[in-house]
Amino acid sequence: LTDAITFSAAINACQKAGEWEKALQPLCLMAQSKAEPNTITFNATTSAFREGGRWEKASQLCSVMSQSKVNSDAFTFNAMISIYEKSEEWEEALHLFNCIPRAEVQPNTITFNATISACRKCGEWGKAIQLFSAIAHGKVESSVISYNASISSYEKGGEWEKALLLVSSMAKIKVELSRITFH
Repeated sequence: LTDAITFSAAINACQKAGEWEKALQPLCLMAQSKAEPNTITFNATTSAFREGGRWEKASQLCSVMSQSKVNSDAFTFNAMISIYEKSEEWEEALHLFNCIPRAEVQPNTITFNATISACRKCGEWGKAIQLFSAIAHGKVESSVISYNASISSYEKGGEWEKALLLVSSMAKIKVELSRITFH
């Protein structure tokens, strides 16, 4: 009897091969074999859609996941927000970010960074900065990526003084500066 692990491995193989369309086949075959999809299976399929830039399909898949009473985890949210970021769908990313507490999932650095980047890419630099500020007040540790996205957000907003202050604060708290920090 084929189980969810086997199907998840097949989905991952499709994703790594860049065949996002074929990633749905194992998920569909699960119904025929009476194997129950789980969080890992759905996350693997979502990752395949992320690689294919198919945010609409990923959103549909999340609805199916919810209807199937399969719990989302941090990886689910991170993958979805990353899809929205890649597709420049900042409103979708921010909406999903705001749904995390209802799912009783703890956002992590990746969750914040992807949401900050989605807002920044679309010119919503103020929202990106608000998210960065929320990191400082939460239980999530910021990273060089968090800082770089926030510095870039200040740049987009014409707030160069604040960008410089952020670079200075990175040095003070010993966050490793990167080439991206200065671009």
